[in-house]
Amino acid sequence: MTDQDATPDVFFQNVVVTANTLATTITDFDNGYEGQTLLVDINDANTTIAFSGANFSGNGSVDLVAAAGDHLNCVLSGGVWFCQVGLV
Repeated sequence: MTDQDATPDVFFQNVVVTANTLATTITDFDNGYEGQTLLVDINDANTTIAFSGANFSGNGSVDLVAAAGDHLNCVLSGGVWFCQVGLV
């Protein structure tokens, strides 16, 4: 993923890795396709996933302030990324 991109492009990717150098809240993934599965590996302590917004479902609708080593398994359905969170 591009550093500090709030809506990273995941076009035909199945695994993406964060490497944000400053605080970054991801609010959506660009160019996903219906049924796409995506593994998101968090590789920094600066990434937040906006589960309180409309584009992600999971984590009890509470934003995830991720730590290095956390990961998400997501699938795109009906324009929403449904994600299961794995914490270190």
